[in-house]
Amino acid sequence: MWRAALAAPVLDLSEDVLEAHVETRAEEGRLRVVLRNDDGRYNDLSSGANAVIRHGSQVDFAPGYVTASGPVTSPGARYWTDGWDYVCGGGRATFVLHASDAWSLLENWRARRQFAWSAGQSTVYGLLRFILGRAGLGFGALSASSTVTSLSPAFTVQPAESGRAAVRRLLAMVPDVLLVSGEHGYLINPTPDQSTDYEYGSEHVILGGRYSFPSPSFNRVQVFGQGLMVEDFDWTSANDIYDRLSQVHDRNLGSVAPAQERADALLRHEEIRSADDDLLAPVNCGQELYDVVEVTDPGAGLSAARRRVLAMSLRYVRDRPAAYDMRLRLGAV
Repeated sequence: MWRAALAAPVLDLSEDVLEAHVETRAEEGRLRVVLRNDDGRYNDLSSGANAVIRHGSQVDFAPGYVTASGPVTSPGARYWTDGWDYVCGGGRATFVLHASDAWSLLENWRARRQFAWSAGQSTVYGLLRFILGRAGLGFGALSASSTVTSLSPAFTVQPAESGRAAVRRLLAMVPDVLLVSGEHGYLINPTPDQSTDYEYGSEHVILGGRYSFPSPSFNRVQVFGQGLMVEDFDWTSANDIYDRLSQVHDRNLGSVAPAQERADALLRHEEIRSADDDLLAPVNCGQELYDVVEVTDPGAGLSAARRRVLAMSLRYVRDRPAAYDMRLRLGAV
């Protein structure tokens, strides 16, 4: 049995922040905050207001802007404390907090025993809900494929397997991706017709960009199930570089339709990786992973080019030289 106070104390660190660095990727989110400690204000964490700084404490990070009507912040992201450093030197003393998002809660949950489901017992959606629930996370869908709610595979979580590893194996079966926000996980089906969420390059200036178009690691997929095989091609790529084969063997696939959906999903994920852009811009506090954005950059011949956000980082530095910007890694839609 675990116990917690109904009214958790809150400590506002905003005024002491010298730097903040956020890294958000598909299966990982990290926060590093540098706080002033020139007067030793964070040397004692055993009592007083600072006693809330503990391993596993919740950290809410809400970036924002100074507007004509005053400071405005976004709801921001939520993290849990991994640890901290005391850094001294050059006449400066700082206190550095390190924290991770809900993916770390999934990673740190380990199965105490074996959990097993026979084929037809639960859909991939239900299995994901079970595993996220074990890690203390809520679960839902912002959008979902038909596969995630119809495929009911035989599935086993082995003793000591992490929640993140189990979730990764389930997501490999479907076209959907998982977005964590606070203490919740949300499914998103990244379809190519998804509407545009934001635009960079006109009103929101681009500070720098690199736009890459790598060749695919595979352009032909073969999926083997129970007594069946289906395959799918990216014919445009195959015509350029011949076929590059990827094979999947899954006895949960007992008919052609789900096997074809698996092949389509694999090529779909590879299609998203057919662009690999790196964009530097002033901070957009509302930007989220897997959003679809349009990029206009005449220097690269891009005009309202649609891209999908696959990773992003935010940097805030108060000391000179000051900085407040974000870097986006973009894939194809």
